[in-house]
This record gives sequence, structure tokens and C-alpha cells, in this order.
Amino acid sequence: MELEPNNTFDTRTNTGVGQGFNFYASYGNYIGPGDNDYHLLYVPEAGDTISINTSGRGSYADDVDTTITLFNQYYTLIGFDDDSGINRNSSLTYIAPVAGYYYFNVAGYLGDTGNYDITVNLTPHLTT
Repeated sequence: MELEPNNTFDTRTNTGVGQGFNFYASYGNYIGPGDNDYHLLYVPEAGDTISINTSGRGSYADDVDTTITLFNQYYTLIGFDDDSGINRNSSLTYIAPVAGYYYFNVAGYLGDTGNYDITVNLTPHLTT
């Protein structure tokens, strides 16, 4: 579960992805009015693939309409998704061009609120 406050780059939740783990799951998160949930991950090598997925939680599979915004280590927006997952869930896949820290934000679309789960996967690039 996320730890509040995590509404800024400075107060983000560290997923541990790329820092000894290639998978992160957080269940029972909540997006309140005006809430933005920031998270940090690390990509060890250029060409590694980041996959971030949300799913609604609660009495309905689409409890909250989420968005995912991905940023590089300089806080520059490099990826965004709204509704590529099942129902109103978000799903973002990104091949990192450089190693380093990446941040992502989960928010409610147009201020939507509710419960959600999140999974993050880091897939190392294949070397030949």
C-alpha cells in the first residue's frame, strides 16, 4: 500500500524496482480529490522495459478511472496513458533509452476518486 504523503517528486513512494527487485505490487491504494500518487523506480540498463498497470479495486472492477504519467530523472514527461487497460484502467509500457531513475504518477482522470491496485514490472533487455 502506498504511503502518504506521496503527492510530489520529493515525497514519492520508492517501489524498489531496479534496486534488487524487478516487480512491485501495491494493493488498496486510494486517490482522493486532487490526489496524485508519485512513485520511483530505477532502470539499470538502457533498453530495459518498464510496464505499469492499474486496476480498480472495491465493489467494481473499474472503481476509479486512472491515468499514468511517466517522467525521466529530470522530471520531463515521457509517457502517458489513460484507459489502455481493461475497462477504465491504465497500462503503460516504455522502453527506457537510458539507465537511471524514472518517476510515475497515478491520478484520477478529471478528478475521479476511488481505490486502485498497481503493478510495475521491469524486463531486462535481451543481449545478443
